[in-house]
Amino acid sequence: MRLIRTFFFIIYITITEILALLIASATYFMDLTKHNPKIPSPNHQTPILLIHGYLHGSSGWLYHRHRFKKEGFESVFTINLGSPFATIEHHAETVQKMVEEIAHITGQREIILIGHSMGGLVASYYASEMARSVTHVITLGSPLEGSFTGYLNLGKDAVEMRYRSPFIMRFREGLKKINHVKFLHIGSYCDELVIPASSAIIKDLPHHENVQFHVGHVAFLYSPHTFTLMLNHLKHITSFQRS
Repeated sequence: MRLIRTFFFIIYITITEILALLIASATYFMDLTKHNPKIPSPNHQTPILLIHGYLHGSSGWLYHRHRFKKEGFESVFTINLGSPFATIEHHAETVQKMVEEIAHITGQREIILIGHSMGGLVASYYASEMARSVTHVITLGSPLEGSFTGYLNLGKDAVEMRYRSPFIMRFREGLKKINHVKFLHIGSYCDELVIPASSAIIKDLPHHENVQFHVGHVAFLYSPHTFTLMLNHLKHITSFQRS
């Protein structure tokens, strides 16, 4: 029975990951930042910024952005980080500029960050090292302890994302110093890009909640279960109202 269940998960994850890759490729050049809100939310909701991963862009949030809007979240923003090979700190500085723009548009000082893959690492770094305005961070399949796949990729950020690299170790120490931010880490038991899979969660720090299930790395971006986990988390922490 266990062997059959394992076989089922392998087939399911392979198929959903292939479909996710096809969707991500077909929509790659879409720029969702053009659809960012231009006026404050009438419900005065805490704004949400969606941060993409390595070698991706704002288009990766097509599904989750649609679902958030459908559920009544009006202040949902995306970002394009620019150069895919810059440092994590440089990416965080790009996030800083966007956060300032969002504050100007919405009039809200606080913000929630959601990041996929490297974007979750950028969000966590920004929240721990550069800002007091972040209240919550949600990471999806993020290499919070680095990944061995970092040795296969190019760029300063890829070097920093290597498993337990000097940057990662400094980053983890920085997380220990903050207690004003609550984290939700959503990981996979079988992430093909975050290796080891345990790197996507943080068990040894307070204010860090962890969830793991079976899903491919890119499929996080199109997973209804992932969205449900995020939605249930956000309903408890924002001024959520259905429009």
